Amino acid sequence: MESRGRVQRRFFTVAVFVVLLFHNPPIVLADRGMNGASNEFIDTVAAALTEEEKKWIAGHPTIRIAGPKAFPPFYFHDESDRELGIAVDYTYLILASLGFKLEFQRNLPWPQVLDRVKNKQVDLVALAAKTTERETFLNFSKAYLSFPLVIISRQDAPFIGGLNDLFGKKIACIKRNVTCEWLANDLTAFENIPVSSPLKGLEAVAYGDADVYIDNLASASYQIQKHGLSNLKIAAPTAYGNYDLFFAGRKDWPILISIINKSLNLVSPNQHANIRNKWLSVRYEHGIRQSDVLKWVTLVASALLLPIIIILIWNRKLNREVKKRERVSKALLESEKTFTTVFKNSPVPITISSLETDRYVDINDSVTSLTGYSREEILGKTAEELNLWIKPELRREMVDKVRKGAASHNTEFILRSKSGDLKSGLISGVKINLGKKSYLMCVSMDISERKKAEKKLRETEERYSALFERSLDPIVIYDVEGNIIDANPAALRIFQIDKEDLAKQNFGDFMSDQHYQEVLEQANEIVETGSQKDLKEYMLTRKDNSIAWIETTGSLIFENGSPVAIQGLGRDITQRKKAEKEQKHLISQLLDALDNIKSLKGMLPICANCKKIRDDGGYWNQIESYIEKHSDALFSHGICPDCASDLYGQEPWYKGNKKE
Repeated sequence: MESRGRVQRRFFTVAVFVVLLFHNPPIVLADRGMNGASNEFIDTVAAALTEEEKKWIAGHPTIRIAGPKAFPPFYFHDESDRELGIAVDYTYLILASLGFKLEFQRNLPWPQVLDRVKNKQVDLVALAAKTTERETFLNFSKAYLSFPLVIISRQDAPFIGGLNDLFGKKIACIKRNVTCEWLANDLTAFENIPVSSPLKGLEAVAYGDADVYIDNLASASYQIQKHGLSNLKIAAPTAYGNYDLFFAGRKDWPILISIINKSLNLVSPNQHANIRNKWLSVRYEHGIRQSDVLKWVTLVASALLLPIIIILIWNRKLNREVKKRERVSKALLESEKTFTTVFKNSPVPITISSLETDRYVDINDSVTSLTGYSREEILGKTAEELNLWIKPELRREMVDKVRKGAASHNTEFILRSKSGDLKSGLISGVKINLGKKSYLMCVSMDISERKKAEKKLRETEERYSALFERSLDPIVIYDVEGNIIDANPAALRIFQIDKEDLAKQNFGDFMSDQHYQEVLEQANEIVETGSQKDLKEYMLTRKDNSIAWIETTGSLIFENGSPVAIQGLGRDITQRKKAEKEQKHLISQLLDALDNIKSLKGMLPICANCKKIRDDGGYWNQIESYIEKHSDALFSHGICPDCASDLYGQEPWYKGNKKE
């Protein structure tokens, strides 16, 4: 199949060249000063313009123009730094015919051309491909040049049938060139070899620095013939179809593109042919006579006759194989597109690097978000050159492990982003084979937020543990059946048990049946509502049969969003209960005394002579007996001086002892 494909491609290359050579006779345009346009064409274009467009032209007499630095035969510069090529001739044909003064900005790198037109330092790009990103700052004319995109490789390169065969290849790419943007979207893995121009891209392939270069057929044919790159071949067409080229103007000057489109519509087929044949008929321009050309074409045709006959003979047999290959290629292309979509849009960072050089050949968008580096800054570099890993030896260990055929799973690493921020991650790597080369595909996961959460959780757990262990109030963790799971030292002291005995304990071991039932009811309320509504008091009977009282409140403990236990926060109120009991006893005694004291109040009937008091029964009692009976007062007896004098005043012994 490879030899047959090679014959077909050689035939395709020569046939294209012959078509380009003899598609209309070559006619050189008029001198640049005459703009290559007849008076009839100039008058026709002028008649097609509106008054508004004519007024705009009069108000903008000078147009600043730029184009690719080296893109022959479309736009390039000669030794005198003069711009040449198909696009330049179209520019003079149309714009100079309209009366514009053309001011060319010369020898600018292509990225600088795009930046200048974006910043309104350039008014018109003579030719450019259309992309979604460029349409944000450019207006595009109708396509005025269109050639098929082809894959160019070395003559001795393995068979390449299309884009599917470029997986893992080294592809020469011009920065910000549209074909390389398409490849980045469609191919999951290839090695980008940066070049500055189409010629450098072809030379990179010719010298072996790159495997392939993708260019439009006209440009590639021109460069190969002009620079004698005889070891190159057109390997295959691409799936992109024709490569269309446009005039592209400033976004704020849409009227300029409208004027150009009107002029392009009026260019005759003969004028188109004149411009194209001037640059595509390379042999004629270099002085080969028409008779010589016919002779060489005859020789070439004769040389091709035998391969054509062979191809026709093989055609029937190959037809089935081609159809089968087309079906397989289509399925592979769809599969590749699916994989590419998943690869590029995956929220998980994925990288593909060469196991031989450890340089990145492809990354997805999540990698740029994670690292802060752009795609261009990463591709072609190693992780160590980018200084991504805080511990690069971990990556080296992973790479060595994969090189030996083993996969590496969930290696934890710390990544340094472009801004210097540190991020934690998990990375897994496997070996994949693309063609004859081996690559390392790594899938990463940013766990920075998880690490922060784990750190906060550890700090919270440490704080909680300290509070749990050092709290002066008892804390008990238990289930809905009252089984004690854990308790802090303050609770252990109240229960009079050791930590080792916790697993055997239940609240029912310390409480009366009534209080135990209240604990279970309270547990159900906590499970249903999440927390306890009211404080509860429970009496505990401890090992030494002493009584302890606790006042508690409870709340649910969750793990992974599910309730797993109840945490009870208590307070030892034993002394308070004892004081309350003593207080109640004292109050009872005081109330009894108060009742008795109240019975002595009011009107008491007392004898005016003997001073006896009449009780409720009507009996007369000595005053001291009555008071002692109705109060806690006690009496002792004595005689006052007046009574003593009345009783013993006549007695001699009294008189002798009486003090004057």
